[in-house]
Order: sequence, then structure tokens, then C-alpha cells
Amino acid sequence: MERSKRSVGVEPALKSFVSRWRNGLHERLIRPTTLLALVLVVQTLALEYSATRHTPTWDEVGFLGAGLSDWEYGRFDLYSVNPPLVRMIASAPVYWLCNPQYDWRAYVADPRSRSEVQVGRDFIQANQAEFLLYFTLARWACIPLVLLGTWVCFRWARDLFGIKSGVLSASTWAFSPLVLGHGSLITPDVIAATLGLTAFYAFRNWLKKPNWRHTCFCSATFALALLSKTTWLLCIAIVPVLWLC
Repeated sequence: MERSKRSVGVEPALKSFVSRWRNGLHERLIRPTTLLALVLVVQTLALEYSATRHTPTWDEVGFLGAGLSDWEYGRFDLYSVNPPLVRMIASAPVYWLCNPQYDWRAYVADPRSRSEVQVGRDFIQANQAEFLLYFTLARWACIPLVLLGTWVCFRWARDLFGIKSGVLSASTWAFSPLVLGHGSLITPDVIAATLGLTAFYAFRNWLKKPNWRHTCFCSATFALALLSKTTWLLCIAIVPVLWLC
């Protein structure tokens, strides 16, 4: 009888423990921070899959060739319609970690000649067996900056409307077809958008609390935005107007 009574007493306690454990697990899984981590993981996997699966686009050919020439010669003659930051980030693992063959015969120092596409084609011709791997590595190198955009969307929306709004904003950015499509390329569009978003988020924080920490961070992010795409030259006019207003 004693054992029977003990077993009768243990069963409700065990059921209570299991119920509390399930409820706690459910709460942990639906926490906004957990959902944000899940969004980042799924976005990373989607970007890596696209970067690995799809062949290079037309402008990526010239973009990688220009980035490699920037590292090789320390000059920015090719693809000079945009600053060199993004293409140098993309081409860094190829230039420094791999051992590709180069063919610079089509390189012309005059930016008006727009010889970057032919340089990129010659690079593919010289590395027929490995060029897809090189483009994949270059694309992977850009993915962390795309994820930065997701994080900044989360932070900015969270500051304004709360943590749930932050997760919704991050999800909207992360799974936008434009972000998933262009974010898996080595072209500067999504990264420039990310750095511009980060710069204006830093500017907002500086306006709220203009200390040295926010001043340095704001300056650095605007410098990176200007180095990512020529379009952000508009910041030079927009930021003083926003400050005065």
C-alpha cells in the first residue's frame, strides 16, 4: 500500500513538472529574441543557398575583376562609377585565400574605357575549373553585411515601437525578395542600403544623445556608406538639413 500511495503522489508531481517544462519551452521558443535568431538563421541559409546555386550575373563578372585589380595594383581605375569598398570586401577571400590565375591584358587604366567586364571575362577564362567557387566565396563574404541590415531594422523598430515590432521589421527586411535576390550577389545595392540604414540609425542616436561615442560611430558609418555607393553622396546634403530641422 505504501508503494501504491507513493506512486499515486508521484504521478501528479511528474505531470506538473512536464507541464511546467512544456510551458517554459513554449515561452522560450516564442520569445522575440528567439524569433529574431531564427529569422537570421533562415536568412543566412537562404542567402548561402542562392549564392552557391546561381551562376554569376553580367555585372558581377566585371565587379569581381575590378575588385581583384584593386587588390593587385592598389588602384581604382576599373568600375570607378562606384567606390571600391564592396568589391574589395567581396574579392578579398579570392585574392588572399585562393590561388587564382590572372590575365590583365585587357586592363586599361583610363576609367572611361570601362574595361572591367573584359577583365572579368578573362579571369573566368583563366580559371575555368574554379571560377564558380571563386564567385561563391566572394558572395559569401558579403552576407554578413546583409545580416547587419536585418539587425539594424530590428534595433530601430524596437527603439520606436517595442521588441515585437522590431522582429516584424527585421522579418520584412530579411525575407524581402529584393534583399534575398540582390543580397546574394557581390553587387553593391543591398550592402549600400544596409550601410546607409546603419548610418542614419547612428545619426538618429547622435541627435538624441550627442556624446563622443555616438559621434564616432555616426562618422564611421557615414564614411562606410559613402564608400559603398556613389548614390550616398546625397548624404552630404541631406544630413545638415536634417540636423538643422
